[in-house]
Amino acid sequence: MACWGRQTGKSTAIALKALHYAFSRPRSTVLIVSPSERQSRLLLEKVKAFLRSEVVLSGRRIGLYRSVARADRTGITLTNGSRIIALPCSPERIRGFTADLVVVDEAAFVPEEVITAVVMPMLAATDGTLIMASTPWRKDHIFYRALTDRSGLWSVHHVPSTACPRISKSFLEEQKRLMSEEEFRREYLAEFVEEGAYYFPTDLVMRCVKPELELARELGELSSLGPGEYYAGLDLGKLRDYSALAVVEKSGRKLALRFLKVFELNTPYLGRGSVSEAVLRAHEQLGLVRLAMDRSGVGEAVYEVLVEELGPSVLLGVKFTSERKSELLSGLKALMEAGRLELPYDRLLIRQLGCVRQEVTPSGKLKLAHEPGGHDDAVIALALACWAARKGPPGLAVRLWKKLSLWLSGAKRALRPKS
Repeated sequence: MACWGRQTGKSTAIALKALHYAFSRPRSTVLIVSPSERQSRLLLEKVKAFLRSEVVLSGRRIGLYRSVARADRTGITLTNGSRIIALPCSPERIRGFTADLVVVDEAAFVPEEVITAVVMPMLAATDGTLIMASTPWRKDHIFYRALTDRSGLWSVHHVPSTACPRISKSFLEEQKRLMSEEEFRREYLAEFVEEGAYYFPTDLVMRCVKPELELARELGELSSLGPGEYYAGLDLGKLRDYSALAVVEKSGRKLALRFLKVFELNTPYLGRGSVSEAVLRAHEQLGLVRLAMDRSGVGEAVYEVLVEELGPSVLLGVKFTSERKSELLSGLKALMEAGRLELPYDRLLIRQLGCVRQEVTPSGKLKLAHEPGGHDDAVIALALACWAARKGPPGLAVRLWKKLSLWLSGAKRALRPKS
């Protein structure tokens, strides 16, 4: 059990451990399991980086790459017959393996039934080893129970980020200022904090996570998304908050989050390199059916600019109040409970979903808000995108106008003089 804070070298240590195990035990099978296929492959890339190193044997420098018989995007086979395979936490992809070592990275975010019903039985015939490594999350999970187990079956290692000499005190102080107290304790002190009245239960969030679903995080990655029916949500940051743009794809009655970008603090709303420019680029790439956006305060000016560029049929403005925000989040939760929303594994989004609290006001109304000092920008952008999708596609005449306006907006930008 390894409960380590952020940037403490957890992934590097795991990669080195997996490689050492494969070298020292011929014909062994080492599995790397993570909440998403992308994260498993990233950990495998760290293993491959070690294989590009050299070792000294009997005074000679020998490249470890000579011990690689075969390597591809999801696995490595060594000349001694050992294999290292990277997998997402999908039961369908994992079942059928017999393993000598299984490393579960970000174990607190892997559904418990995957660990207990799929991963652990793989080790039965080999009397193999299980390593669970993660930052903390909720206590109602095998990661917490194993971490606090006093039977002696587990070797427990707790490393807060404050113990890492590579992380400066000034960096930690800055993170503490930018994050909520609970979030900082979880992410950097590697502590389990007391459970609050959270609106999105962990099991509900993780039921919506699909390990194979790829998430585009930068505008340049939008070209990888195929033709589809796309809806977007835009939340504009104010003061210390971030702006966020989310895009969902609609297929039948189901929605899937395909793009999420949280902009750097102080990113301008208008002009070159701005939030509005990113929205226009997303529209050019995907042909957004509808875009719902925060029209409150500074959002009014951004809304007017985007209406001129995209047309009134595409844009939906939302004046934010506490009641309207609660309505949006309630709609998001209803989609999740109905099994109609699929989410890729994204640490930031899952963290923000887990920080939304609920309380009842003196007047009896439900109030939803993030932890003090925390953020919910990505969650609000997602809720807006889902709300836009629930509004449904426009009629035939409006769709024709949308195509025309999309062409006109592209033509206008092409004719603008380059500065």
